[in-house]
Amino acid sequence: MEKSEKVKRVKRSVKPTKQVAVSSGLGVGISVRSDSPKFAGKESKRVQTKANQDAATGLNTNDIPNWSPPRSEWAIIREASEGVNGSRINEVAAMVDLTRTELAPILQVSERTLARIRPDDRLDTALAERVLLLENVLKYGYANAFSSNSEAFKTWLRTPLSSFNSSPVTLMHSTLGFNLVMEKLGQITFSLY
Repeated sequence: MEKSEKVKRVKRSVKPTKQVAVSSGLGVGISVRSDSPKFAGKESKRVQTKANQDAATGLNTNDIPNWSPPRSEWAIIREASEGVNGSRINEVAAMVDLTRTELAPILQVSERTLARIRPDDRLDTALAERVLLLENVLKYGYANAFSSNSEAFKTWLRTPLSSFNSSPVTLMHSTLGFNLVMEKLGQITFSLY
């Protein structure tokens, strides 16, 4: 048998593997499932309980009201479309002591409209999405980039950065601004700044 025939025969006998996205609450991990008979139907999943998440990050979850790990974009879209109560705005603002003046441009509403939202009001999808995006950024920054140092995080949010020519709070008036702030927080987390 010729060498090229052996290679073709081996290539036909190797089954491809599939990658499956697995959400763990802190992000998305990849588990690999093989279609070979030895591993048929078996998957490895990265699962963390709340206790493991706290131990892994060293995060004191009592410092943030109603703390839960940052959510994926899909979870934000789903939760925003299901509806969010107006009380969530006050909870998110309380995380880093945002004023109405700081919060209104981020949520793209006027200060007066913001003042009229009652805690039991159901937010429209666009406003709910912005509230959840802001909450996600604040949780990520607090838990990862600033290692639960709330005062340092509050200061960083309001300090103009040379790479942005403005403060992170003022940048978050657009979706691209949210992405830039998250990118910068990622750089801080992994010491790439």
